[in-house]
Amino acid sequence: MQPPSSMTHIDGAPERSEGTRFPSVRAVVLELHEPTRDALVERLSSLGLRPEAAANAAEVDTLVDVVGDPVRVLLLDEGQSGVSELVASYLERPDAGPVPILLGSLEPALVSGGEDIARLARPLRDGDLLEALRATLGEASRT
Repeated sequence: MQPPSSMTHIDGAPERSEGTRFPSVRAVVLELHEPTRDALVERLSSLGLRPEAAANAAEVDTLVDVVGDPVRVLLLDEGQSGVSELVASYLERPDAGPVPILLGSLEPALVSGGEDIARLARPLRDGDLLEALRATLGEASRT
């Protein structure tokens, strides 16, 4: 049985961000649902980021701990086990990126963090993702 389409892709036309690039920015995507994780990695790659996929919080910890190549974007499924602790730990790191971006629902957030965290509702819209990246990383370069 195929999962709902809103779970396996990013809504909206990627053309809206054509030419927008975030060159060489390292990103980690934590998403349990593999087709959604793959779609997010593909979309971030198309924007010039260097995304790495993780299926759980322990994998994110391993990826974030790579010395000399800091993660600047954490795109996290806030419903995942261990995300609250992961965000708190990440925000304490001296080499942390600007803010983690959490994917969730419109319901009250499960993870605290105030203004140190950007939140995106599901289904994720391409324009919302692009705006969150711009807010997190600053204006992207144009190609």
